[in-house]
Amino acid sequence: MHILATAVLPALTPAALAAEVGCQKLRLVSCGVRDTLWIDHYAAGLYLPKGQSAQSVQDEVQDEKRPKAVQLKIINARYLPEDIPQKWRGALKSEMKHEPMVRVRQAYDRLSDGDVVTFSYLPGKGMTMQVNGRTVTRTPGDAVIDSILKAWAGKDPVTGKLHRLALQFPC
Repeated sequence: MHILATAVLPALTPAALAAEVGCQKLRLVSCGVRDTLWIDHYAAGLYLPKGQSAQSVQDEVQDEKRPKAVQLKIINARYLPEDIPQKWRGALKSEMKHEPMVRVRQAYDRLSDGDVVTFSYLPGKGMTMQVNGRTVTRTPGDAVIDSILKAWAGKDPVTGKLHRLALQFPC
């Protein structure tokens, strides 16, 4: 992922610095643009409750009692793969049942430039996936969003990657 904090903010949403999950206001703590060569595919942002330091970001992202959200804004759908990339498909399939996964794939197939995909977690309510504000699926617990964050971090621990990004590229 190519990190362009200042260039990403306008690309995410009109209110890119904040998001709301339930009644909880969240702040943008990490952002970047996924690109290949010179083609930007999507802008991504991680939203967490207001914290004071990179250490609190690490704590918040792992705390199942705290809300969190991951938002993707599709910049160029033309070059999206035909199927959800394995990195993300594997993360979702490992935690979702068949029928919700079918709805996720159908939503992926219809993505267009400018669409906003949001995975949000609210304690006691679980994870909700939305495209342009319309709910695609809901799952109990935080396993799906945690799986997405682990896939995003790759071989690094999620907290280690977040710590580095929060220090290097504050949004």
